[in-house]
Amino acid sequence: MPEPARLAISTALICLIVACGGGDSGQDASTPGASSDATGSPSQDSESEGGITDLMREAASLDPVVRYEPGEGTEPASTPTNPMSAARASHTASLLHDGRVLVVGGSREPSAPEIYDPETGGWTPTGEMVTPRTSASATVLPDGTVLVAGGRSQSEIVASTEVYDPAGGTWTLTGSMTEPRRGHTATLIGGGIVLVTGGETTGGAAASVEAFDSSSGSWSAVGAMSTPRTGHEAVLLNDGTVLVSGGATFAGTLDTAEIYDPASGEWTPAGAMTEPRTSHAAIVLDDGRVLAAGGQALLMAPFLPLNSAEIYDPASGEWSPVGAMSGARSFTAPILLADGRVLTTGGRDKQALDSVEVFDPSTLTWSLVQGLSEVRRSHTATLLPDGSILVAGGRDDSGRLPTAELYRLRE
Repeated sequence: MPEPARLAISTALICLIVACGGGDSGQDASTPGASSDATGSPSQDSESEGGITDLMREAASLDPVVRYEPGEGTEPASTPTNPMSAARASHTASLLHDGRVLVVGGSREPSAPEIYDPETGGWTPTGEMVTPRTSASATVLPDGTVLVAGGRSQSEIVASTEVYDPAGGTWTLTGSMTEPRRGHTATLIGGGIVLVTGGETTGGAAASVEAFDSSSGSWSAVGAMSTPRTGHEAVLLNDGTVLVSGGATFAGTLDTAEIYDPASGEWTPAGAMTEPRTSHAAIVLDDGRVLAAGGQALLMAPFLPLNSAEIYDPASGEWSPVGAMSGARSFTAPILLADGRVLTTGGRDKQALDSVEVFDPSTLTWSLVQGLSEVRRSHTATLLPDGSILVAGGRDDSGRLPTAELYRLRE
């Protein structure tokens, strides 16, 4: 199928999409160049038969998420912990080598990064960044430092990158990326190299790709993807290659996927997904296959969140549908559990969610389990050394959240 045919929405709908506002970029509508977080649908006089209207009706017909009711006497799965010092959404959370968690960005006003200590359950502000930012990437490097790249400052999308040293609690500027970008992916590959793909640049969705060499602190451009993407996902496969899936341009959502080979520096197609999706979850299973779940059919309002899921098999190079989630959700946070199952928390359907579901690769089905203590989307979920999950920040239907909770699966 030609590439234009893989767009979920035709270019004729661009004006409609833009008029409806933006997605979960973590930016405010009042910020120059930022996207709105509106979730409204087009006005009645803009609707027509077919196309986006049919998609909206299909989404509206989805059954609401079924509530999980724990048995009498069941211990709660989620317990509140101390809140962060600032309300944050679209931030990053990085598990440090010593078991603490570094949280960066995502606040309305510039605020210091902070560290969660599982031993005390408390948060401590750490060193100020050189350039406060949101919608950046954060990658823990082999030496235990953390690379934060790109994102948006108070005024613009930035190319600058800086490295956090947990030993001293300090930030140091390192080489800048070849171009400014936010909403990109960052994947640690062999040799301490971080591969950054796509995202939003000053000119829209990007196909460009670059690599950071942690030994020299420098960036270099590598082969570009075949398609510009933002809102996509990237995962490291067991053979050392990188799979990029879905995402969108401002012309529509993508069902394409492609694989980067660090040895050759080249991209190859990775088969068509079962449907276009952006802002989805993607995670590598224990057997090397990749689960892609949820997301949404549109990059911007009315979004049209999805409840479908699919698996990519590197051996066959094909995508196959698996059981659907109990309800649609985008901007969720997946975790690979020790037993090989995948747990996903919160997210957004027509509104922020507190539900939690677990995917079983042996049955290819989802099960509802106990939910979070409050609704949240665009949050982070970090698996701690003791097996509990730190769920922090995000948004409810009123705005950013400073709250955090510890979740432990109880069945």
